[in-house]
Amino acid sequence: MTLGYHAIAGMARSGSNQPDKRASAIEIATARNVPLKDNILLAVIPRQYLDDDGQENTAFIKQLKDRGIEWRTYEWQPNTAPNELQEEIALIVRKYFTDSGLLP
Repeated sequence: MTLGYHAIAGMARSGSNQPDKRASAIEIATARNVPLKDNILLAVIPRQYLDDDGQENTAFIKQLKDRGIEWRTYEWQPNTAPNELQEEIALIVRKYFTDSGLLP
């Protein structure tokens, strides 16, 4: 998994203005299938995902709301590698769990 993640992260390479959209994806591997429906507590997404060509991405926001998925956003910059965002995303997740009473 680490090598696959590293390969995907490398798609957002320096000097490229058009990194592959998977470059900021987080991939996990599990021993069995994990159904996502009704099991997502929080989505942490780039703020830009809520935009669609400069307009509010109402279709995506509606999908999140219809599924009862809370979300928090962070600012993604072009050609930013996922590890550069790790600390910010971890802080967002920790705050969510703390505020929800799931972490002391």
